[in-house]
Amino acid sequence: SERELLEQTKDPNQLANLASSYLTRHISVHTDVVMSIELTDDIFKMMQEIAHHRRDILRHFLSEVISEVIDEE
Repeated sequence: SERELLEQTKDPNQLANLASSYLTRHISVHTDVVMSIELTDDIFKMMQEIAHHRRDILRHFLSEVISEVIDEE
């Protein structure tokens, strides 16, 4: 499940990748923003920085997003 994936993700880069994926998907689904390669790359870089300095923020963000995804299913 998605919750198990979050629990197993320890590496900051994997955490950043997972958070970036959810955020870009959310932006694409809920806005009219066209996701360019540059924007996607900027989001990933930002998530990497957060993952290396404040992993708890990304874990909280991901647990919230995963809860929303599960509620939508």
